[in-house]
Amino acid sequence: MPWKKKVLTPARESTIIRDGKTYPLFYCKLIRYQWVFVCKYCNAYHRHGALPGHVQAHCTNRDSPLIKTGYFIELETDNNAQM
Repeated sequence: MPWKKKVLTPARESTIIRDGKTYPLFYCKLIRYQWVFVCKYCNAYHRHGALPGHVQAHCTNRDSPLIKTGYFIELETDNNAQM
C-alpha cells in the first residue's frame, strides 16, 4: 500500500493592511500555550508564541509566498469565527 500524506484542514484566513501593504491573517487555535494553525502552502502545523501580530513564516514549501512577507496571527474566538 503506497504511503499517503495526510491532508490537514487549512486554517481560516483573512487579510490585514499595515503600512499600505496587505498581509495574510491566519486564525489560530490555542494548544499547550502556543497558537497553532495549519498552513495551506505546506500542509503542516505552524506554531507561534501566544501573542497576536506579525510573524515570520515557518513554511517548509520554498515556493510559499509567506516566506517573503510573513503573516499576521490572531487567536480564533467565538466572536471572530463568525466573520
